[in-house]
Parts: sequence; C-alpha cells; structure tokens
Amino acid sequence: MNKKLNTKCKTTLRRVNNMNAVKRVVQVAWVSGLIVLGLGVWRQADAANPDTLTITVTPGNVNYAVAISSPFVQGYAFGTVNVGLTTVSTVAIGVQNAGTIMEYFSLGVVDDTPSTAWSNALAASNTTYAMYGLFQSGQPLETDFSNALNNIPVAPPGASATRHGQASTKTNPGSSQSLWLRLGMPTGTDDSNQHTLTLSINGQGS
Repeated sequence: MNKKLNTKCKTTLRRVNNMNAVKRVVQVAWVSGLIVLGLGVWRQADAANPDTLTITVTPGNVNYAVAISSPFVQGYAFGTVNVGLTTVSTVAIGVQNAGTIMEYFSLGVVDDTPSTAWSNALAASNTTYAMYGLFQSGQPLETDFSNALNNIPVAPPGASATRHGQASTKTNPGSSQSLWLRLGMPTGTDDSNQHTLTLSINGQGS
C-alpha cells in the first residue's frame, strides 16, 4: 500500500515539475517576444523620411598660377618719359589665372637696373618712382589710379582682395584680366640710362 502511494506521489510530483518547466519556457518566450517587439518599435521610431548621410571630400591638385601676356616682345615699354612726369600705359597687359583655384592677383615691382636703380614709393621724388596698377577692361584715366590701394609695392603683399580694382572678386581658373599701369617718373635722377623694372604678379587666395 505504501509502495503504491509513494509511486503515485512521485508521478504527481513529476507532472507538477513538468508543468512548472513548461510555464517557465512560456514565460521566457513571452518576455523574449516583448523584447523583439520593443526593438522593432524602437527601430521604426528612429527612421526618417528623408534620411541624411554625411559625405566629405577634399579637393586635390589645387594650385595657384599666373600667366602674363606681354603686349610687346620684351614686356611693356613706356619709351621716353620726361623726369617728373606721369604716364599711363596705352596697351593692356593680360594676366591669366593659370591655376586650378579661384585667385586674387597680388602685384610687386622693383627697379633691377644695376648700380643706378631707383627706389619705389607711394609718390615720386628724387631718384624715386611710383608705380600704380589697375585691373579693368578699358584704358583708365590717370586719376582712376589715385587710390593708394592701387600702388604697387616692392614685393607682392600677402592680401590683395581689395587692391588694384579687384573689389574682393576672385578671377576664375582660365580667365584673364587686363592690367593697366601708371608710372610716376622721379622728380630728379642721377643718370640717363634706360631703367628696367620687373613686375611680379602672384596668385593667392586673399
């Protein structure tokens, strides 16, 4: 009698344990389903229409370059200009942006004449000349050069956006500008030699 009772109790206990195991499996599956469902809701809430993607790129092969077109075989010749007078070029000098980036033109000029070189300044004086430059399509009047920003110093300055009539407008690659010059001769000189002035034009970003 006791043996049968024990066997019956063990069988009942196994059934209870099996039922508890099934309940745990169901609970785990149910909770997992909630997690999956919650993840799906989260992903759906994170979507946008339209969506965006950040793309970056850096330009390569960027270079500044200038090509000067001389109106005469040997640059530009003012010819004979009397001491103390001012003259304006009659033919434009072509200046092209030969680089791959938009640029300003920065100008510098120096007298390279051996032993008798004149000094460069804002205004002419004894053994000192004054050179001014202006970019525009047609020949300027002498008074059009009067702004001090049109003066050409010895070396091209580091910033030329507002100089020589460029008005903070860069020249596109492949495009050209017409450069005109105004030369103020020295008010006095110690020689009668022909003087050679070297004009430097630098392409730059400011």
